[in-house]
Amino acid sequence: MQWRGATIYYTTDGTAPTTSSTEYTGAITVSSSETLKAIAVATGYTRSPIAAAVYTIKPQAATPMFSPPGKTYTTAQSVTINQRRDLGGDDLLHDQRYGTDDVIDQIHRCHHG
Repeated sequence: MQWRGATIYYTTDGTAPTTSSTEYTGAITVSSSETLKAIAVATGYTRSPIAAAVYTIKPQAATPMFSPPGKTYTTAQSVTINQRRDLGGDDLLHDQRYGTDDVIDQIHRCHHG
């Protein structure tokens, strides 16, 4: 991919890139901790200095959820604590005893305190 007449080459392991390294053709997915380094090369120009960026990926433990959710009750409650999974797809832990509004309230509290 040409960028302002230059070709960009990069590495993902922290080593210095050369014209034998991977040519940049579009967005790079960084899914684990790594150091990206890149250079730009263009005919008639000296090679660019090495640009570097360190990406640290640290997965976070799932946020605990309380069931039933915290609110005012008129009787004593038996509360269970489960780990909330990623909110994508069917991973949300759903307790059939509580309505959609309770689940939505709990999700809101998990994300907004």
